[in-house]
Amino acid sequence: MAAEYENFEEGSMMNRQAEAERGDGGVIGLKPELEMPDGNFLSKEKMVKAAKQMLQPEFQAVLQAMLKHMPHNKDYLVENVVKPFILSDDDYKKIMDVMLDSFNQGLGKETNATAAVKMFPTYIRSVPDGTETGKVLALDLGGTNFRILLISLDGQEVNMESKIFLIPQSIMTGTGEQLFDHIAECIHKFMKDHDLLFHKIPLGFTFSFPCRQEGLNKAILTHWTKGFKCAGVEGHDIVQLLHEAIERRGVGLHFYISGIC
Repeated sequence: MAAEYENFEEGSMMNRQAEAERGDGGVIGLKPELEMPDGNFLSKEKMVKAAKQMLQPEFQAVLQAMLKHMPHNKDYLVENVVKPFILSDDDYKKIMDVMLDSFNQGLGKETNATAAVKMFPTYIRSVPDGTETGKVLALDLGGTNFRILLISLDGQEVNMESKIFLIPQSIMTGTGEQLFDHIAECIHKFMKDHDLLFHKIPLGFTFSFPCRQEGLNKAILTHWTKGFKCAGVEGHDIVQLLHEAIERRGVGLHFYISGIC
């Protein structure tokens, strides 16, 4: 970029020199005198002299050095683009207050129906205590990626293997059957890769969309968010839709959904 500026300035200097050498040696287009900001006037002779000084090698060297430090680099441009997104502590405090107010509206009996953040009750009866053993599958759907985890528990030792599958835009805006068939296909590939086909294994499903839970393994989608618009899902039980997709896929998928959240 600096080299381009240098070449541009060098060409401009040559043009000025050619103009100065034409006619009576003056600079074409200059008025007899130029009014300065302080109210004084700069004569044509002084302007010609200044123009000739600008053509000197010493001046050009200084000009080129200045151009190298001009804010035309990419870092400066990026900083100017992201500057409006840099928030102050007060801005973060306002965001925290708005989020907390949204949570409280979601928790309120009278305001839950119209709250932007739904705070639905769950049916989780207990949490791990460190004595669990065995393997469990975990699904996580909450955006353009679908994640599957195989968690091996042995008391205090936990080992996790995972894989992320892409949810294409066409599926995000297609039908519910297409979405859950895609999920079932991803589960089949994962279980096949980990030699889990035909093994009965518990599964937990994190479905990160507003749902009204009616049991530990029953959740009704109230409405889509995050760009999803799959038809035939809102108002239906997510676990049941996944079970139906598993039955359509078949061949080796023998897990049971023990919980959804």
